[in-house]
Amino acid sequence: MRLSAVVGLNWGDEGKGKNTDLLAERSDMVIRFQGGANAGHTIINDYGRFALHILPSGIFYPHVTNIIGNGVALDVVKLVEELKSITDQGVPAPKLIISERAQLLMPYHVLQDSYEEERLGGKAFGSTKSGIAPFYSDKYAKIGIQVCDLFDEERLRDRLTRAVELKNVMFQHLYHKPALDVEALFQQLLECREMIRPYVGDAVTFVHEALAQGKAHAALLFQLHLLALEDKTARSLGVNVNRSRIVISVIAVLLAGIATAVIGPISFLGLIVPHIARLLVGSNHKILVPYTILLGAFTLLLADTVGRTIAAPYEISASVIMSVVGGPFFIILLRRSRQSYGQ
Repeated sequence: MRLSAVVGLNWGDEGKGKNTDLLAERSDMVIRFQGGANAGHTIINDYGRFALHILPSGIFYPHVTNIIGNGVALDVVKLVEELKSITDQGVPAPKLIISERAQLLMPYHVLQDSYEEERLGGKAFGSTKSGIAPFYSDKYAKIGIQVCDLFDEERLRDRLTRAVELKNVMFQHLYHKPALDVEALFQQLLECREMIRPYVGDAVTFVHEALAQGKAHAALLFQLHLLALEDKTARSLGVNVNRSRIVISVIAVLLAGIATAVIGPISFLGLIVPHIARLLVGSNHKILVPYTILLGAFTLLLADTVGRTIAAPYEISASVIMSVVGGPFFIILLRRSRQSYGQ
């Protein structure tokens, strides 16, 4: 049995979705464990051209069970619209499980995101205003609403009332905006419940039972943020992610630097990184190697910027550009690196 993890080390836009789409053809399950509908990727296949924002990339393969894990910021309306958009183009109705523990992205998350950007003015973060930051803030503050809450109306009303009380204090006194209406939101949630009812299930148990049965191959879509690598991902296989570990993030940065120093995604910088390091710090091997790694990390960032600029007009992954440009110089770089290190 084998698991595949598609990991992005460049803050997004590396082509994770496209690679997962390729792996999905020989997979039993494709799991999206976190993130929201604020970004996406384009897939072109026999059915046409599709822009996915929240559905897992295995959605086009009838044999694949697609799972939306409980780390996902679930925008029900966008999910249903996306499902309709693919089936309208002839894609067979997909096998989809929405974790009952997934948390709902609420209308007030989008409002809060917009209000905060407005309040910050010239110091705004440049948010997509999709409600992602307020959503995860509520998740970790334990005031979010989960899919399972939709099926217990008494609990749903209680949790919604508590959340709205906090939001209204913020909306009225910090942002000077109208108060939220609990009853209107409650009715919206009941409508959302019916939209996703056929897909809701115990994704945690499903995944673990599949693993226990020895399914041949499961492809998992992970997005690794260098400054916020959430733990428990390996253990829960796309279920909940609760904490961030900076130590792992630092390791990720170092690994990215090592890879860049060795492979050199931008040919020119990749070739001269070892020589620049030697000129700056001399031939002391203990200092030269880590310094080269740091220069390699800088090269990765520069390569990412250049790759995005080149790739954007053609809607292809920046990583493809970086690989094509850097690949032919692999052997030369290895030889130059060994010479610089005196090996």
